[in-house]
Amino acid sequence: MAQSASTNGFAVSLPTFETARCWRMKSAAQGPTWCFIWLRSRSFAEPSSTLSIRMRPTSWAQAARGTSSVRTVVVVTSDKVYENVENANAFAEGDRLGGREPYGTSKAACELVIDAYRKSYLDAAGIGIASVRAGNIIGGGDWTQDRLIPDAVRAIAAGRKMLVRNPTSVRPWQHVVDAVSGTLLVAESLARGPVAGAGPWNLGPDPSNVWPVSRVVERFATLWGDGASWEPASDAEPQPYQARILTLDSRRARSELGWRPSLSLEEALLSTVAWYKAHERGLNVAKLSQKLVHSISDT
Repeated sequence: MAQSASTNGFAVSLPTFETARCWRMKSAAQGPTWCFIWLRSRSFAEPSSTLSIRMRPTSWAQAARGTSSVRTVVVVTSDKVYENVENANAFAEGDRLGGREPYGTSKAACELVIDAYRKSYLDAAGIGIASVRAGNIIGGGDWTQDRLIPDAVRAIAAGRKMLVRNPTSVRPWQHVVDAVSGTLLVAESLARGPVAGAGPWNLGPDPSNVWPVSRVVERFATLWGDGASWEPASDAEPQPYQARILTLDSRRARSELGWRPSLSLEEALLSTVAWYKAHERGLNVAKLSQKLVHSISDT
């Protein structure tokens, strides 16, 4: 990951509301200068809070406007912000926003709020703000409900088959370290030029990492071993809408930031299985994660 960003600082948690987390990068000399925001919620189970959280700019607006030293804000949204007509074309940053379910709609709304605040307040103040739209993230340490890999790990631990919703859906898969490295590069670009680095950035994987859900979970089960298996969730159970296919065009990040994913999907799955198995055995998974980051940074 020769192109990955470096940071001189440490993370500071800024509690805003239960499902939002904000981190500021702080150097010893300057105080907080970078703010990264991830807005999280259970969209289908809690649609009202999902929409209100992402349409309410409280966390990053306060960070940018209320802290004089903050000059760079990166908001992580989603690849699901686009109006998906399911024609298999990869989405570019300028494509139309939309959503047919609470998660995608809320993320698209967040993008509109970001754009409005940038044009109304932040550009004039010299504060750079950008959004990051990554693909389907995997990697050790994710215990979120209603996500493929964490749900699979819980099923295996309980001695059950993995029940998979929408196994034929096609998604752009990538390891979390690749999404994070790109996010840091976006922040560095904003720090160098608040206007040139502003706006949305797609950080998706290579086309070879665009797989159907069934292929991902089958490979995960094979790598896990120990009799792990899966089956489609029952058709009798109502399933929320999910797009059939979703891919990202990340040429802007590749050309302007020099960013490229470092891990293939096979490598990402191997690393993910190794992390959860180490956690299962009570090993030091923090050291395992650090080893992965260092190995990529040295390549």
